[in-house]
Amino acid sequence: MGNNTKENRLSDCGYVVIGCGLFITISIFGYQFYHWLGNGEWLPIPLYKPLQYLGVSFDGLLDLEWKAMQKLIFWILEQPLAGVIGVSSLVIGWLMTMKN
Repeated sequence: MGNNTKENRLSDCGYVVIGCGLFITISIFGYQFYHWLGNGEWLPIPLYKPLQYLGVSFDGLLDLEWKAMQKLIFWILEQPLAGVIGVSSLVIGWLMTMKN
């Protein structure tokens, strides 16, 4: 019985992850839409923008020996932030809610 309670807690946390991720995704889209209404142009927010704001430096990625890995990392960093948060929260939350 104790294991079932543990699974229920993990499942509940999975639903919280999904809910928070979707709320953040909708908030980002809402901000972009608000900006678009006011300025007439869409404001792209790629994944690397908040990381740069937090002080993460990408200078070490500019001279990687594996050029394909460098391209893959830059491709991931250029993806839309709302899409990355939305998809990752859905996947992580779904994995947390799965039963054995």
